[in-house]
Amino acid sequence: MREFDNLYKEYSEGIFKYLIYLTGNKSSAEELLQETFFQAFKSINRFKGESKISTWLYSIARNVYLKQYSKNKKYNICELNEFSSYINPQDLLETNYERKETLREVLKKISNLDFDSRQVVLFRVVNELSFKDIGDILGKSENWARVTFHRVKVRLRKEIEL
Repeated sequence: MREFDNLYKEYSEGIFKYLIYLTGNKSSAEELLQETFFQAFKSINRFKGESKISTWLYSIARNVYLKQYSKNKKYNICELNEFSSYINPQDLLETNYERKETLREVLKKISNLDFDSRQVVLFRVVNELSFKDIGDILGKSENWARVTFHRVKVRLRKEIEL
């Protein structure tokens, strides 16, 4: 049980960031976080160690989210005020209105991406996961994750510069 407590302490913050971004709602993210670790606890004996524990936990979180919100629903994206405590504080200085508006615009553009592309951006930028881990979580290759991230980055730059 102590090992599981350590897993929670080590990974809950990152998974919470991921879920709050997906849901756009702190209380929904908290519920999904609890469900994620409940599901992990129930199935810990099936974890074979073929992937990183973090990859396994993020995969569970993703599946819990997808189960909770049907694929037909419009996925939410966290508003800047909900997500602000999870972003670099220098990007949110009240005195730097232009940077704050740029960040708001970037979040809005990310929300318009297809679900898998948003997942790649979220895992890479917010959770700072490797492309290999992202590919493992999403059931794709490391190269797919790398190329998807690059394409999204190029697309977002072009859209923001217009």
